[in-house]
Amino acid sequence: MSMYKRKKAARGGKERSSQTEPPSRFSATANQWIIYDTYLEELQKQEKNKEKQKTTLLKKDTSDSKKKVTLMETRRDDISKVEKVAKIVERAINRDLMDDKALSMVLLEVKHIRKPKLFYKHQILLCDVVQRPGALPLHPLWMFQYNVVRNLSVTALCWNNKYLDLFAVGLRSYECRQGDGMVLFFSMKNRTVPEYIYSTPSGVCSLDIHPHHSYLLAVGFYDGCVAVYNLKKKEPHPVDRSTVKNGRHTVPVWQVYCQKDDMDGNHIFYSVSADSRVVSWTLVKHKLISTDIIRLWLKGAASDAPHAAQRSNFCKTASQMSTESCDRLYLNVNGRSMDFNKQIDDLFLVGTEQGKIHKCSKLYSNLFLETYEAHKMPADTVKWNHFHPNIFISCSYDWTVKLWEHTINTPLLTIDLYEPVADVAWAPYSSTVFAAATIDGKVHVFDRSISTEETIHQQQVMEKETKPTRIEFNPIHPMIILADDKGNSP
Repeated sequence: MSMYKRKKAARGGKERSSQTEPPSRFSATANQWIIYDTYLEELQKQEKNKEKQKTTLLKKDTSDSKKKVTLMETRRDDISKVEKVAKIVERAINRDLMDDKALSMVLLEVKHIRKPKLFYKHQILLCDVVQRPGALPLHPLWMFQYNVVRNLSVTALCWNNKYLDLFAVGLRSYECRQGDGMVLFFSMKNRTVPEYIYSTPSGVCSLDIHPHHSYLLAVGFYDGCVAVYNLKKKEPHPVDRSTVKNGRHTVPVWQVYCQKDDMDGNHIFYSVSADSRVVSWTLVKHKLISTDIIRLWLKGAASDAPHAAQRSNFCKTASQMSTESCDRLYLNVNGRSMDFNKQIDDLFLVGTEQGKIHKCSKLYSNLFLETYEAHKMPADTVKWNHFHPNIFISCSYDWTVKLWEHTINTPLLTIDLYEPVADVAWAPYSSTVFAAATIDGKVHVFDRSISTEETIHQQQVMEKETKPTRIEFNPIHPMIILADDKGNSP
């Protein structure tokens, strides 16, 4: 047989087949407990798988959130950089516009010999007191307004002694006495938008900036509270606010006055209210502590007081009371205004709603050093002279402005302006210059070195429908700021 045939036979003789192992056989008895246990094991495995999936998703979310936070931080950094630059550009543009306005007013003075009619409504008016011969004494420079507060009236004004372009404005509503108020800080570098804005739960009646710490602001409210704001903090809330526990007033706080710090470095300010109390407030570790300095009282006849007969009968039955004390009664007096002497720290004046002015001292808590029969209506403003420690001025709605020497209980000078006087202010650069604002929209400027009774200038700066409420001189520059009852300051 040939080789080829042998190979073919060998190939054809093999049988190809596949063989598998037989399946293993298992036999056991299964009851309900075994079935239940196996079911629980399967559930636990599924829960573990779900937890693994959740952890992976959380890791992804945290990584995404971290990325978002980093993006937001970078965006904030970019916005803060842009915000600073934008603020500088905005101030530069407003400064150019304001300079153009001031230049146009000077050109108006040169072109026109007659006095122009300058009426401004719903604004805070800033005027320049020009002291050149033949020039108009008052030039309206810029108007500051904030559209949100059109329904509020300006009740308080105060310049910053360190940053001379910055001034604070307090507002409240005369119509809704229990409504909200607002504190605004305007700068002459930007008259379009306030630098700082604080919304208050009650109307603002008074405010004052600390003379040495320009970032601290004391505020008195219509509900009787006082508060301290810190401009360095970005929060819109005060550092502390008075409560019933620490001796808050019960009625509106008409005046607050900041003084220099005590020996321990604690900030101190004073307040006077219609509840006849003059209170000293000390800020100790961001907490206000009150101390009553003096209580205003009026010694009057028993027949003038309500329920006088009942009180006199009570005095007669009390054996400890003398007969002289039964004939006289001590009645509480509502405080209205206050000012401390610029050279004697302990000496201060308090104007009352009865028209009297009391000279008081922090060293004597139960005595008045002097009482002046000043006005027939509330003494809305009393202010010491910046240079002469014995001279002060007062004004009232009884149409009069009175000049006093504190050692004499009669006025040195009485000026009748024939209109209710809203406010009066001394010029900080001259001991003889002061300005008064009447509710008919006029500003009266006096200089006693030129004339003792007549004004050196009188100008209508507002419409008669708009009533001025406050007037203040800039601490250094010859400028006056005037506020109205429509919530604006020109």
